[in-house]
Amino acid sequence: MVLPADPDPIVQDFRTMGVAKEQPYIYRLSKLGVEATRRGRGVEFADRVAALIFGGTRGSNQGDLLGDAVADAGLTLLIAGGNLGAQTIPDNGFLRETQFMLSAK
Repeated sequence: MVLPADPDPIVQDFRTMGVAKEQPYIYRLSKLGVEATRRGRGVEFADRVAALIFGGTRGSNQGDLLGDAVADAGLTLLIAGGNLGAQTIPDNGFLRETQFMLSAK
């Protein structure tokens, strides 16, 4: 069952269908997914994180929820500051961000 995401990973106005210029979640989640795939755990990452985001969890970006989902996928997530929404993750072409690191357990 798919339930409304809280927060929705894509920020947009559903009345106008306009997508916000600032996207605090989807780009970071996408980069994490690519890195998980590079480490051979992409399907597991997508399964666990999608269950977190679309499984009815309120505040899925808060606390250790994302880290726990990533751990269930067999990876370790370290994010400076602990709040995915507050992070600025630059794209350096290799997706090796200075504010997070995924590593196989």
